[in-house]
Amino acid sequence: MKMIDSRTGYIRNQLKAEDAETQARIAEENAEALTELRDKLYFFFLFINLLWFIISVGVKQADLKISIPQQYIPGGTCGKDAEEGADKNDQIEPLSLFFLLFYVVVMTIQFLTMLWHRVSTFQHYLAYLRYVFR
Repeated sequence: MKMIDSRTGYIRNQLKAEDAETQARIAEENAEALTELRDKLYFFFLFINLLWFIISVGVKQADLKISIPQQYIPGGTCGKDAEEGADKNDQIEPLSLFFLLFYVVVMTIQFLTMLWHRVSTFQHYLAYLRYVFR
């Protein structure tokens, strides 16, 4: 049942007994759904971490390395300790490179969304300024 509040003039909803029971039932269903979602996400992240562990152990066992020429890494380590006839390439593990690239992508997205948030906040600030044009 809707009533108009005499002090504020807003419409106020008054719950009946069956509305309160419906609200309680909906809240209970939402709590169960959120618990189920939490459990699914927990097992998903557990699976991803286990998969990352298995892949990293496999890469370590296979001793996989990516060779990067010295010209792409100006401050690389191969020029300092390498002998005259030695290979002029630096070695890097593929998972380390993947993690670094993933981190750069996440940081770039975070930076861009921070700028977007700042610009939208500035637009809200400008929208509420009282300015008289002359």
